[in-house]
Amino acid sequence: APSTLLTTLLALLGTFTGLALATAIFHLLPTLSATTDKNPLIIASLGATAILLYSTPASPLAQPRPLLLGQAISATVGILIALAFRSLGTEEFERLRWLAGALAVGISAGIMAITKTVHPPAGATALLAVTSDEIMELGWGLLALIEVGCAVMLVVALVWGNMHVGRRFPVFWWTEMELKGEEVKMGVEMEEEGRGEKVIVLPRGFVLSEGEREVLERIEGRVVAEGKKAPPEVKVAK
Repeated sequence: APSTLLTTLLALLGTFTGLALATAIFHLLPTLSATTDKNPLIIASLGATAILLYSTPASPLAQPRPLLLGQAISATVGILIALAFRSLGTEEFERLRWLAGALAVGISAGIMAITKTVHPPAGATALLAVTSDEIMELGWGLLALIEVGCAVMLVVALVWGNMHVGRRFPVFWWTEMELKGEEVKMGVEMEEEGRGEKVIVLPRGFVLSEGEREVLERIEGRVVAEGKKAPPEVKVAK
């Protein structure tokens, strides 16, 4: 597994590069809303996406499917909720804006859960679409910008997430089930049929502390010394 220092460095460089490129591209794109003279500097929720994507690349929540679809779903829900509440009139919208924001995030969370595309930073996207005047004025341009930003950051993650032999990104592209029907192992405890043992598969990039390694070694030594069967197998993906 990569060292803590290397993991930290990759997270730092990935976050900086991903957000810097997304911000630069936002400025290169033509204005996506007739009501504003320029695109926003960045969509704030992409900051949270960057932390998830580059600091925890093995997380199921950071994989391409939840990243792209979760953000798209939340942006769409936020835009529709904003349009619906604004149709009530400016005064009524401002009075109920707190309710609109909560509703947008709640609906987004429900849809992401049903479609298995949960991406926590996307909740902020839905909220911004209703509560931020700058973002709300983008209208459907928000959907385009958030997906462009996610795509750029995904490309960067494909580079930084595979810079070390002990790391792999993505763990899966579309689903946790591989095309041949086998489940992708990501730190979930798996029990093999017909065997009285449990296999714990650690995700790529998962770093064991010195204390954890010592505990495993002591357990193995004790079992071997007592002449018992081999201890539960712990595999670290390489």
